Amino acid sequence: MQFTSLFLSSAAVGAMLIINQLSAAEANEASAPPTSEAVEIRDGPKHGAWGIELQHISKTVHPGDDFYAYVNEGWIKTTSIPADRGYLNEPWEVQGEVLQDVSALLEALFANQPAPQGSSERRLQDFYAAYMNSSQVEELGLEPIRAGLDDISAIEKRCIGGL
Repeated sequence: MQFTSLFLSSAAVGAMLIINQLSAAEANEASAPPTSEAVEIRDGPKHGAWGIELQHISKTVHPGDDFYAYVNEGWIKTTSIPADRGYLNEPWEVQGEVLQDVSALLEALFANQPAPQGSSERRLQDFYAAYMNSSQVEELGLEPIRAGLDDISAIEKRCIGGL
């Protein structure tokens, strides 16, 4: 279930990025100002500069004795692992922030309901509403993609290059 949620969230973000590109192209063609409010863009990296974050370097462990503890002791002591996870690392932290950012974008998008028909905002609203309609997804099952699955099943040669 967690993989499915992550996959669907990634698909939603990807669709939003694609539609955003379409919106930019439409705006350039029409020379019209954007219809949605501006989204805050962060200045610079949020998780430190590239390299070793010196604030986490241990003052008690010698690097020759335990380099992992030497480099990570500060982070280990100051970071708590959420109850729903077995471990935590920088990608998990970034993923959480990305999900919060996407949630904020969606909230801003739905604050302007309903968007004009045919606009990028309306396409995103419709896409997200379809994504959230789990009862319809369960009801339809695989039928919407059945033709594609049948095409894949009909493939006789299962390898590339005759291997």
